[in-house]
Amino acid sequence: MECAKGRQLHFLANVDPTNVVRNTKGLKPETTLVVVVSKTFTTPESMLNARTMREWISFALGLGHHKTTYLMIYHQSLLQVLGRVIPCDFIGSAKSQQPLHLKGEMVGNHDELMSNFFAQPDALAFGKTPEWLQKENVPRHLIPHKTFSGNRPSLILLLPALNAYNIGQLLAIYEHRIAVEGFIWGINSIDQWGVELGKSLATQVRRQLNASRTKGEPIQGFNFSTTTLITRYPEETHAAPVDPLVSLLPPM
Repeated sequence: MECAKGRQLHFLANVDPTNVVRNTKGLKPETTLVVVVSKTFTTPESMLNARTMREWISFALGLGHHKTTYLMIYHQSLLQVLGRVIPCDFIGSAKSQQPLHLKGEMVGNHDELMSNFFAQPDALAFGKTPEWLQKENVPRHLIPHKTFSGNRPSLILLLPALNAYNIGQLLAIYEHRIAVEGFIWGINSIDQWGVELGKSLATQVRRQLNASRTKGEPIQGFNFSTTTLITRYPEETHAAPVDPLVSLLPPM
């Protein structure tokens, strides 16, 4: 813990270029240590972030060269749950990192935040029935819109404070839970075959985008709507104005 004092952690959780710009803003390459974490070091998104940061440091050292890098945001599709109830976890901390209490206010800013934190699980658990709404004299035509079935399970985790130690505990809890569930259900929790299809399709898109941009080849092999959108994507990329945030990164 002593060695960590005075150091700031930044995480590139995805390949969104805005995320890259925001995380490198104000950093000095000569005092920045980049740690690449990956299980296989073959995941395209992780490796693209690693190459981006290597280019960022190389440019500061005078080793970089001007080139154009197209960063693609990879969105993994949400599972279609078909009406099934999905439990959720609420994670909060008792101690605020920035205590703020305006004079004259009933509660401080953190208490206001935590008031909503503690209220939401009850809202999911109990909902609100038509009978309850009638007792509150809610107009009849609004009752269908304000009725919530409830009976949605959730878990509340209240951390003493949001610090490295407690976040480490949190990660350990989830890692152990996933491992134990895998042992019980006979599932290999370490593998992730469920995302392989999306990754393989993303590889096809990546290759065709490159061929379209460099050789003018047509997009093909996808359904009609996807083909139309991928074809339109490079056109919109060139037509759209550049976000001012992008100028914060050195040219690549």
